[in-house]
Amino acid sequence: AADVFMVAPGGAPQLFASAAGLGLGASGDDIDALDIYPCNNATQCATTHSIRRVAGDFDDDGDVDEDDRQFFEDCYRGEGEPTPPGCEPADMDGDGDVDCADWLAFVYAWTEPEAPAGLDQCTAYIPTVSHWGVTIAAIGLLIAGTLVLRRTPAVTG
Repeated sequence: AADVFMVAPGGAPQLFASAAGLGLGASGDDIDALDIYPCNNATQCATTHSIRRVAGDFDDDGDVDEDDRQFFEDCYRGEGEPTPPGCEPADMDGDGDVDCADWLAFVYAWTEPEAPAGLDQCTAYIPTVSHWGVTIAAIGLLIAGTLVLRRTPAVTG
């Protein structure tokens, strides 16, 4: 099972949360590892770093979609601005604000076939696929063309 234990320095391990208490134990559960986030505010840490089926799935319906995007947009305040109450899950990097770094993590977690609508405040942070595609294709063509030109033997008459 996936019981969670805690231990204080020099102390014996103690059960922190049982697998059953966490809703685990079904045959489909698969926990490989847990991340540890030291903190001074247990409520905030539990809200911010709670176990979710899908990162960015703020409504816990199993996907990251427009409903989750709307929640993120409502919570967005920008770098260095305090996270609004109830918006702790949108602080995906756990640094105390909901900013463009969190938006990047949210877009990475997106599960819908169509890309999410942009967030105006963060357009400079996320290149579109077409920008990357054009850039990579151009670099590839330049490299390939250079190699071909260097290897083509000179024709003498």
